[in-house]
Amino acid sequence: MKIALALAILIAGAATAAHAETRPGLKDTLSKSLADKLKIKPADQVTASGCILSETFNTQSANDYSMQFRLMTATGPEMFNFSGDYLVHADPSSFTLATSADTLRWARIMEAIERAAQSERPLDVQYDSATNRVFGVTIRWNERCPTP
Repeated sequence: MKIALALAILIAGAATAAHAETRPGLKDTLSKSLADKLKIKPADQVTASGCILSETFNTQSANDYSMQFRLMTATGPEMFNFSGDYLVHADPSSFTLATSADTLRWARIMEAIERAAQSERPLDVQYDSATNRVFGVTIRWNERCPTP
């Protein structure tokens, strides 16, 4: 009985997938609506991959400090700032200092990045090139950074 039920579910799923494939544009429509909801177009997604080159802690006072990190990528160093409501890909010439409260929002991610740097693990940082807002950080725990 269980085998017959599983087989019926499998056949129904295959028929639904086959029907969706024959409908023109359904896959494109679904992909487009998801991209619209996320407000990130696939062409705007960029991934900076590399190992931690440096971390900088900017301290002005107990209530005015921030942290940034740089990745050494195949195309050179890229900088990321923890500030306000966003982790952003940043231009090194225009670093905006966040408040300590803003920076503390990112404490868990900062700690993970520091552990990755200490154990020489590479990072992938995905961001939107139009806004520079980071939407994903992946630590590749099963890999090591190349030795210099």
